[in-house]
Amino acid sequence: MIMATLTGCGSNAEAETSQVAEEVVEEAAVETEETAAPAEAAETAEVAEEPVELIFTSVSVTGDSHTTAMTAFADKVKELSNGSVTCKVYSDGSLFSSENEFDALLNGDADLAYISFPTLATQSGLEWCAMFASGYFWSSYDHMTGVLNGDMGKNEIRPAIEEKINCIPLSSFY
Repeated sequence: MIMATLTGCGSNAEAETSQVAEEVVEEAAVETEETAAPAEAAETAEVAEEPVELIFTSVSVTGDSHTTAMTAFADKVKELSNGSVTCKVYSDGSLFSSENEFDALLNGDADLAYISFPTLATQSGLEWCAMFASGYFWSSYDHMTGVLNGDMGKNEIRPAIEEKINCIPLSSFY
């Protein structure tokens, strides 16, 4: 499962989402290359050509920067995978309500969702995530993204979340 984390609402989400999409496709390609044994190379090529459809759900409304970012992510994934991976976008709470979205992600009914740190903090062992949404915790947007998308986020915060809930945080933005 894959998860996109979100702390708050609205900003330059489309550009960040496009970069996240590139990273996701690149990481998947590297993992495929690293795990494929030479004898399985032909099999792996066949598997990689089978279409994959991801479900990206959000309660963000049409026209919101998060919904725009979802569409940009879907377009970039399709482009970078040469169409072998598609991403269906469900905004406006059309697939899951805000109350059910996180559960859908955890049980595999959705592949991607914007999940806030306060929501992550409801999980046993992740209570510490609540601090990231505290008022005045960050001195600026650059401070927040520098930490959450920088070395600390990639090497400490995201792995700790992944370990507890078996979801992979892709990026954080406001």
